[in-house]
Amino acid sequence: MESAANEERERLFNENVERLTELAARAVLIRGMDPERVAVVAIHVDDPDWTDLAERLMPGTDWDAFRNQGLMPIARGSVEWGTVEYICAVCPDVSGVLDRESTLGHLYAFVLAEGGVSVYEVPYTGAEA
Repeated sequence: MESAANEERERLFNENVERLTELAARAVLIRGMDPERVAVVAIHVDDPDWTDLAERLMPGTDWDAFRNQGLMPIARGSVEWGTVEYICAVCPDVSGVLDRESTLGHLYAFVLAEGGVSVYEVPYTGAEA
């Protein structure tokens, strides 16, 4: 079962990697956020384990507009390190990211879906902000 969940999160990452890369570049290069204190996320809004976080990060978003188009509602954005710490507290199996920096020129990208989290990296350099 966990293998299927990991595969679904990987699929979501691959579908969203371009936008997550753009968000990473915007966070660091335009907004001036510290690359060691920011990450990007893609959250499946309909996953009951993550709905509340998606709502807190993107309050008032009309997710039904996406559902009505037959699309999976995905909340995407940059988050400060406190949100990363929260994610790691909820899913301690990914808490190793708290102890190591991402690869130079990259941010951590968290995909929250299927009741869990998968962690990837996306570049923030060389991307259109």
